[in-house]
Amino acid sequence: SVVKGVDKEGSDIDLLVDVRQGTSLFELVGMQQDFEDTLGVKVDLLTEPELHPLIRDRILAEARAL
Repeated sequence: SVVKGVDKEGSDIDLLVDVRQGTSLFELVGMQQDFEDTLGVKVDLLTEPELHPLIRDRILAEARAL
């Protein structure tokens, strides 16, 4: 919703992250917490392999590099 400009008060931010192979769940949770602390909003992190096949193409088409 943030990329589309339709976010509302309390909206979270979904971030698709490209991590190196072997990144642990502990590291991902740490990254998520760092983003939340920095941005001041709830952040959901996803990696490309976690994307559901039915929505994968749409998400990748709408994604914006940071």
